[in-house]
Amino acid sequence: DEALEPLFSHLQPGRTVAFIGSSGAGKSTLLNRLAGKEVMFTSEVSETLGKGRHTTTRRHLHHVISGGMVIDNPGIREVGLNQAADHDHSAFSDIEEAAEYCRFPDCSHTHEPGCYVVELIEKGKISEQRLNNYHKTLKELSFAADREHKSLNRVEKDNWKEVSKKIKALKKNR
Repeated sequence: DEALEPLFSHLQPGRTVAFIGSSGAGKSTLLNRLAGKEVMFTSEVSETLGKGRHTTTRRHLHHVISGGMVIDNPGIREVGLNQAADHDHSAFSDIEEAAEYCRFPDCSHTHEPGCYVVELIEKGKISEQRLNNYHKTLKELSFAADREHKSLNRVEKDNWKEVSKKIKALKKNR
């Protein structure tokens, strides 16, 4: 009960909050405690997995005892990237703008001569970790695009084929 007290300051009359999190994390259980009664059905924690079970299947709005309201959402099972990201609102607009000054229009920003992005990293203007995150995001977007056009099994097969090629290349280079 003492752990709930700090939450009540955010749940005053006229305020609404939303619970968002992984499936089985305990959002509905927390809501029941804040409401002072069982307003949402919850399942027991799985003994074999030691995790909560997915029970909420749609959004619900509830009053809590402090006067505020809580939206209880179903658990998030997967988060995906949107292909239609606007260049001006990209999380990596600095890298994308710098890329316009690269020598080659199809520069991968890894090893090409005249890569302005790599030059900015060497000068400390962009962190190497940021570029790594940019490459990871591009890879995830490519995977999402492939998944739209191929069956999931085919995409998985292609991914494992690439992994296998890389392993063979590593073994060969030893």
